[in-house]
Amino acid sequence: MVPRLRGKWFHLYNFLESRWLCILFSRADDISWCVSAMTVHSGESKNANSDPRNSHGSPAAKPTVVIDTQDPDFADEFVRSRHQWAKSYSIVGSRRDFRLQCVSLNLRSAIVSRSITTANKIEGTPVDRVVSIISEHGSCSIESRGVSVSSSNGLSAIVQPQDRYIYQSSEKDSGFVISMELGDIARHIEVQEGDKASIANASRPLALDLTSGNGASFFRALTFVWDQLTGSHSQPSAQLVAAYEDLLLHNYVAMLLPALDSKSDQPTIDPGLDLIRRACELVRSRLDQPIRIGDIAGELGISARHLQAGFRRHLDTTPGQFMRERRLELAHRLLSAPRPGNTVSSIALYCGFNHLGEFSGLYRRRYGVSPSKTIRSA
Repeated sequence: MVPRLRGKWFHLYNFLESRWLCILFSRADDISWCVSAMTVHSGESKNANSDPRNSHGSPAAKPTVVIDTQDPDFADEFVRSRHQWAKSYSIVGSRRDFRLQCVSLNLRSAIVSRSITTANKIEGTPVDRVVSIISEHGSCSIESRGVSVSSSNGLSAIVQPQDRYIYQSSEKDSGFVISMELGDIARHIEVQEGDKASIANASRPLALDLTSGNGASFFRALTFVWDQLTGSHSQPSAQLVAAYEDLLLHNYVAMLLPALDSKSDQPTIDPGLDLIRRACELVRSRLDQPIRIGDIAGELGISARHLQAGFRRHLDTTPGQFMRERRLELAHRLLSAPRPGNTVSSIALYCGFNHLGEFSGLYRRRYGVSPSKTIRSA
């Protein structure tokens, strides 16, 4: 018999195509029961990007892994299969008292996990990802080449080095693991796409202060994205997932940059009005698709940081705000001339708005009427 699920944070989804159940939660200390799954299918709808004027379209599924295990061997298999950087995994203490509870979310390239675990030790190896760990309750540490950094009580994030290291958690440790592609970080920092020179300093473990302005902003963004993805009754659209990943990446780079010696004090270069105009055209041509600011910047051969600066200088806005306004305009056109079968929900999802209440508020502020009134009047 399945135990009763407690609290408003639990939402049960039955992924029929991939034949597994998962329970999503947004408070790590409220886990009561989970169904474990070692293989995840994204289940993304083939119609996720179809034109709403021809079909309703459907939001993209969230690839998710949920486990609750007291088996150290199962935990070892899970950790090493889920995290490429984990070369070996071992428990510290009695096997009888061991437990690991974890929810792990895939965005597009980023992976965000939240877990509660008894003491464990991981031998890590360098990979093409930047991995950060935040201990919300308890503590954890990373040691590499005689340098040791730690995280405890949500005050700091520790960054795994691009070198071999030892990670160890305290008894009853809970917190986040955030894994991002090294290339994505580099594209936000460097002018040249894929240039990883400024991350060379990550050959040693880093500690990032979450009480600083940039650190606090990143942690707010992290908890916001987590709550939105795990607390929503509906699955987010691919466009929204891309926006959430961009939000995390932008705030993470702002926190990471001061910790890197190379080029961190150089002024931001203005990419010029012509490149900003090209960026605007790229955004307009992809409003029905997932868009990441880093991808747009990469196609133009500049960093996301420089693209942000160019939008502010020449358009007095941000790329994210510009994209949202264009999507509102697209939604207004589709609502004003709907095809048979179109609804406010299908059009909002097609245009990248997953939360209908938020979409309605933005639309009303922009056009002075509700989306439902616009479509009824068409």
